[in-house]
Amino acid sequence: MPLYIWEGLAKDGQDPWEVGRARQVEKVREGQIVVVDFGDGAVASLTGYTIGSEPKPIGDDFPALFRPLQELENKALENWYVNVLACYPGYRGKGLGSRLLNLAEQIAREEALRRMSVIVANNNAGARRLYERHGYE
Repeated sequence: MPLYIWEGLAKDGQDPWEVGRARQVEKVREGQIVVVDFGDGAVASLTGYTIGSEPKPIGDDFPALFRPLQELENKALENWYVNVLACYPGYRGKGLGSRLLNLAEQIAREEALRRMSVIVANNNAGARRLYERHGYE
């Protein structure tokens, strides 16, 4: 899905991956991304943000691909949304996901948010176990 967005934002002749990298750098600057790196490059990361108190309008021009996700976000107002929690397979089972999720919850508390949200696919058993261990439903 991100590539779809980046392709739409790319100007004539611009590489969508460059657009994506630039957007991710901006998210790092805004504090929306945390990366775990033991010196050899990223091994896990967390991306998240605050969902405000007002639902975002979903007009006729809203991209169909993103409509279901925005509908779900609109039901999770005034919370901190875990947008991406990812870890390379070789680093799974070492507690990194739990540490990043704990950090997300700390960020939410610091922002005076009492609720958290996440969207996870039914077939992502590992992620579902992680979230369920942390009390997510």
